[in-house]
Amino acid sequence: MKVTLNIVPDTQEESVEFYVHELTPAIKAYAFDLQSCGQCADDHRMATVQVAQGSVGGTEHKPAAASSQKNAHSACSEVPLQPDYFYGHKDGAIIVLREEHIVLVRMEHGSVVLYTTKGTCVSYKRLMDFESNAFSSLVRISKSALVNLNHIARIEPGFSGSLSVRLDNSMVEWISRRCVASFKKRLGM
Repeated sequence: MKVTLNIVPDTQEESVEFYVHELTPAIKAYAFDLQSCGQCADDHRMATVQVAQGSVGGTEHKPAAASSQKNAHSACSEVPLQPDYFYGHKDGAIIVLREEHIVLVRMEHGSVVLYTTKGTCVSYKRLMDFESNAFSSLVRISKSALVNLNHIARIEPGFSGSLSVRLDNSMVEWISRRCVASFKKRLGM
């Protein structure tokens, strides 16, 4: 793979472009790491990757002139870049997790606790960060909890129209009344 680095003046925005044959998880991870290291904590833009439509063939792709770059970008589509992994912390160790490992995300005593298929750990992300598009299978069930739709074993009715969910790990969580409508909508009920 060819790598080129150019030093730009402080007045010019730093940028990275990838020219690849396919978007692999490794390339997504590199792009996500690069994009997140240059972001401020208060900047919540989602990283994107330009994916060219069609293949380049056997020829080397060279940067186009400024006038033809506009046309090149019109033949591209923006794909949201989602991290394939994230980290949890337990007893001083860092645990690498994927979205499918999450069973329940709950706020407990000011910390975000993750109940996963690998056990329980703490995340330094905020609860609202788990509601982003990067975590498409998580749905809010109360002010302090989100569940993974793929780990729901049963939905049980309660009193006065409330619902509870029994998860694969045998935990039971109640769905608050204000979240019932959006929960049912996500399930297609």
